[in-house]
Amino acid sequence: MSERNIGLEILEGIREIKDFKAGKVDLRTRKLTPLEKEPLAIDISFESENMVVELADGRSLTIPVEWYPRLFHGTPEERQNWQLLGDGYAIEWPDLDEHIGVEGLLAGRRSGESQKSIQRWLDSRRNR
Repeated sequence: MSERNIGLEILEGIREIKDFKAGKVDLRTRKLTPLEKEPLAIDISFESENMVVELADGRSLTIPVEWYPRLFHGTPEERQNWQLLGDGYAIEWPDLDEHIGVEGLLAGRRSGESQKSIQRWLDSRRNR
């Protein structure tokens, strides 16, 4: 297993522990199934209030932009300034300091950023 995959698994484990502590999930009864193949993004576009992620295997994911506050509050120009990380395992928006993993998108995970953190980020944008 690559160091990147180990790092992603650690981050996902931390998120699951936080969800468990918050009473959002019961880890004792949750069954995890391995993916056949790592999902990779090849293109991203925005339509109305949705982000559309094209995957290398031919699937398209449509995700509400409101799930990711930094994208939601970003300008169209900032949203269009994205880049793929690695072979497409994640997407980065450098202008918005946002990074989203494709596996998380497939799993239906919304942003886990706290409201306090988002507010600090919004305040810093106003002060530019």
